[in-house]
Amino acid sequence: MIKQSLLVVFIKLFNHDLEGSMNFLQTLSTPTGENGLVYVMKSWCDIQELFSGEYETKVAVIALTKFMPFLLNSNSPLANITVSDDEMSIEGGRLTRSSKTVAAGVQIPITIKIFKILVQEFKNILEEKEAERAGDEDSEDDDVEEEEEYEEETQIMTLAQMAQFLGDDDDEDEDNKDDPLNDVDLHDHLSQFLTQLSTHGSYPQLCQALNDNEQKVLGSMLVSGS
Repeated sequence: MIKQSLLVVFIKLFNHDLEGSMNFLQTLSTPTGENGLVYVMKSWCDIQELFSGEYETKVAVIALTKFMPFLLNSNSPLANITVSDDEMSIEGGRLTRSSKTVAAGVQIPITIKIFKILVQEFKNILEEKEAERAGDEDSEDDDVEEEEEYEEETQIMTLAQMAQFLGDDDDEDEDNKDDPLNDVDLHDHLSQFLTQLSTHGSYPQLCQALNDNEQKVLGSMLVSGS
C-alpha cells in the first residue's frame, strides 16, 4: 500500500499533466506484477477516503474529477480495473471517516468506486458547511459571558493564524501554498462536475451502485440518476 504522502506526489503530477503522467507510470513495473499506473490507482482508491489535510484532499478530489471523464470516454484498459468496495461511514463528517464498514472480498469497477468517493466528498463538504452555519447561529444566541469567552478564543485563533501567515508553521509546504488549486472552491467544483456527469450515458448505471444515503446527496443538489 502506498502512503498518502507518496500518492500526493503522483496526484499533483496528474493534475499538471494527466495523460503524460499516466503514460509514464504505465512503463513502470511493481512487485505485484501490475504496471505502476494500476498499482497507484488501486492504492489511491483504497485510502482516498482516509486522506487527511485540506490541501491533500482537495488536489486528490480534483484529480479524480479529471480521471473520471477519461475512464468513461476512452477505451483505456484502466477502465477495466476492479477495486475493493470497502465503504466508509456516510454518517458524520471527516473526523469519523476511520469507521469502516467492510464488504469483504467484493470488487467493483474503478469508475463506480471513484464516483462513490466523489459523492462522499461532496457529502463531507455539505456537512462542513452546515456545521459552519450552525456555529454562526449558536454564536448569535450566546449571552455576554459566553461572548467574552468566545472573543478570547477568537483572539487566540487569530494569533495562530497570524503565526502561520508569518511563516512560523514549519509543517507548511511552500509549494503547496503557491499551488493555484488552493483557490478552487471544492463545493462549486464538485457540484458542477456531478451536474455535468449526470448528462453522461453511463450516469444511471453509476447511480444504481449508490446506497440510499449517497442517493440523497445527489438529490440535495437536484441531480438524480432515475
